[in-house]
Amino acid sequence: MYWARQWSKAVTNASSRKGWDLFSNHDFAHWYDVQLKHSNYPGALLEIIKSRLSKETSLLDIGAGTGAFAVPMARVVNKVTAVEPSLAMAKILLGKMNGQGNIHVVNQCWEDIKADEMGSHDMVLAVNSLYRITDIVSALKKMIALSRKHLFIIMSCKSSFYNDIWHAFKKEAYSGPPSFLNLYNVLCQLHIFANIEMVKIKYNHVCADMDQAVNYWQTRLNLGLEQENSLRAYLGEKLIAKNGALFFAEQVSNAVIWVEK
Repeated sequence: MYWARQWSKAVTNASSRKGWDLFSNHDFAHWYDVQLKHSNYPGALLEIIKSRLSKETSLLDIGAGTGAFAVPMARVVNKVTAVEPSLAMAKILLGKMNGQGNIHVVNQCWEDIKADEMGSHDMVLAVNSLYRITDIVSALKKMIALSRKHLFIIMSCKSSFYNDIWHAFKKEAYSGPPSFLNLYNVLCQLHIFANIEMVKIKYNHVCADMDQAVNYWQTRLNLGLEQENSLRAYLGEKLIAKNGALFFAEQVSNAVIWVEK
C-alpha cells in the first residue's frame, strides 16, 4: 500500500473539509481561542515538548494557530518561528506576544514556503495542522530537512462528539481526516522511523449561549435553516450550563509522533 496516496484520498474525502474555511473567519478564530482556554490546552502535550527544549533552542511551529504552543514556548527558548496561514488566527497570536520579541510570525501556508527561505531549526513542530495538505510527502520532507534535532507531529484522534452530531444530521457515516497511523506509515515508507506516545486530554466544547452554539454547528455541518430547530434541541440535550456558558466535555486521545535526528 502506498500510504501517501491513502493520505491524499482521506484529505479529499474528509467530511469536515467544507468547514475548514472557518479558520480564516475572525469570529471563529476568537471562538476557537476561547475553546483552548477553557480546555487548559495544551497541558500535558506542552510538557512533553518542553522537556526537549533549552534556552538555546530555535523552534519552528507549523500551523501555530492562536499561539497555544508558540507563546508559552517562546518564554523558554531562544527563538520561535510561527507559520500560520489564517490571518485571523495570526492576529490573535500577535496580540498575545506582549513584547516577546523572539516570536516571528509567517502568515503563509506551509506548502507555499520554500525551505531555503525558512532556515533550519533545532525543533520542528506541527500540531493538528497537516490535515489539509494533500502532498504529505513534500510537506514531511521539508520538515525533516529543516529540523536539526527533533521533529514533533501531534494529531488528535476522532472526536466522538463530532462523529455523533455528524451522523445525527447528515444521516451518513463521518469520514475523518487522515489518521496518525496513516502519517506514521508515510514516514516509514520514507525510511523515517518515528516514536509514538498516546496522550489523553479533557477537551471542553464551550459556547457563550445556545444561539452561538447553533450558529457554529449549523455552519460547520453545512445545514439548512429548516434543521435549526432540530439542531437546537439536539444541542440542548448535550450541552450543560455552567458559569454563564454552555459546555460539553470529552476525553480526546492525541498521538505524539516524534523523530530524533
